[in-house]
Amino acid sequence: MILVRPLPHTTVETVLPYNCSKVKEVQQLHERYGSDISDADITGQPLEAPYSDIDNDTLGLFNTFDDVFIERNEEDDHLPLPLCDARSILSHCRLNVNSPLPIWILTDGSDLKKTVLLSSESDGEFISRSWAWDHGCSSDITLDSLLAKHVQFSNKPLHQATCHVKCSFDVCKVLTEDSSSIQSSTTLHASWTKLSLEPPLLHRSTEIKLHTRVRIGHGRKGLLFIWRQISLLNEYIDLLSKLASDNLYAVPVLNLPSSKSVLDCLGTAADVSTLHSRIHKILKEPIKGFNSVNCDKKLEQVIEQYSLKDKPGTDLTDRLWLLFIECSTYQELSGCIKELFIELNKKNGPVPFLNSSNISRLGSVLQREGGIHDPLECLVEIGLEKLKKEMLLIFSKAQIAAGYNLNVPNLPNFSEVSSSDWLPFTKKWHTWLCQVHCAVEILCNIQEALALPNNGMFSIAANILKVYTGKESPVQNYSGIIENPVMEINTIIPVKSVEKDVTNKSPEEWVLTLTTSTDIQKFQSVFYRTMKNPFPCLESDLIDDDCDTTSTTFSRWFEFHSISEMFCV
Repeated sequence: MILVRPLPHTTVETVLPYNCSKVKEVQQLHERYGSDISDADITGQPLEAPYSDIDNDTLGLFNTFDDVFIERNEEDDHLPLPLCDARSILSHCRLNVNSPLPIWILTDGSDLKKTVLLSSESDGEFISRSWAWDHGCSSDITLDSLLAKHVQFSNKPLHQATCHVKCSFDVCKVLTEDSSSIQSSTTLHASWTKLSLEPPLLHRSTEIKLHTRVRIGHGRKGLLFIWRQISLLNEYIDLLSKLASDNLYAVPVLNLPSSKSVLDCLGTAADVSTLHSRIHKILKEPIKGFNSVNCDKKLEQVIEQYSLKDKPGTDLTDRLWLLFIECSTYQELSGCIKELFIELNKKNGPVPFLNSSNISRLGSVLQREGGIHDPLECLVEIGLEKLKKEMLLIFSKAQIAAGYNLNVPNLPNFSEVSSSDWLPFTKKWHTWLCQVHCAVEILCNIQEALALPNNGMFSIAANILKVYTGKESPVQNYSGIIENPVMEINTIIPVKSVEKDVTNKSPEEWVLTLTTSTDIQKFQSVFYRTMKNPFPCLESDLIDDDCDTTSTTFSRWFEFHSISEMFCV
């Protein structure tokens, strides 16, 4: 078996043979080479190689290696090969295996130069040989020494070389409440073409990308409250979908999904009065007016303010949503809606505050238009209306994005939708809420990590909303978030916005690439410094005795060289 994955810092896939701890069968390799190659198995888990700042999916490619088939064991460990065996395999592959992919072999670093990677590749025009050396925890490496190494390797003057530098800074990492996994992480990736150890912030080539990963559904307070309402809506919609697919009608004793997780977020004492008496109370409650613009408050603070039970500008149907979800059966829900209209008929005055943009059929009925077909459908509609209005209100009050950035679905009111189209129509609204919520959670984590004011988030918010509410959104439905709750964004960020996060800071990774080319040759040197061990070897095998691994500045240096030469005919 041969495993294929992208070459570090490129999009080129590679073949990665290496030793493994369990050998199923080794026949002709031992007979051919007569060495310790009998312990070699070219299978195992995908190699986590250096020079890479993104995770790539591994593709499995089954192939025979000189008629030797070895069963893959998922628990096999990576065991580097001796340098002599690695060279033998490379020679054999190039002579006998017509692979269009580069072949990389992990080596044990037992030679004087501590070689840890060996590679060979041919593309029909050029033959390339590559290798990497481990310099351990060297502290005397300077930029001048790196440049001198490339000049010596290429035997060409430095001015003929092109330069590219990149580095990454881990800004923030937040664990979930039980500390079992990462809730969110924010990393800055800087790149530039000027010869400099640190990012030259004023240089025109300097570019900084923001990479944030967030586990959706684990937010705090207002974020969690909104997410749990979205989840409850999904349960209601699933129940209605099941009834529709089975051609069934809701019966009075039908149990409704529990709303306990939503009600727990309100943090108020349980109201022991009956639902019917509370309907009467809701109709008499005054409406709180809106406050002034909240641009001085962070996004998460605005969310908490405008997602509360008694938030400013609360629509009547918003209050009814939080009451009706307490119903445990279909019969109880039907009774509450009937009681609502009984109380309204008793009132001589106007209907309590109702937003003119209310899309629910209940909103239309309260304005003396249309009727209600199904109580559970009514409940779903007022829930969608509440969350839609809150999302728009939050962005408006925080002044963090324009309304058009949210890509609100251009759909008619529910009163204009036929019964056959109701479910697809409802799911479109629900999917949009899921998309915007993911964007909001990402934005809150970015703002907290980078300590940016709302007006410094405008371009970031526009990019994130474009990705998450656009046609190619990574969120296509609620179940997709449940299956893969980790959402991420990669976006360019103004250098000035993160100047404090990259100045006089030690990067987790730093990579200098120098390339010198002629018509028939290409020399490339990559100098890589990392805070993490990039190889699957035992840490004790790689770390020098005098290396202080407890220091926050602990890092290892690796040196990579590649020479490509044109075929001579």
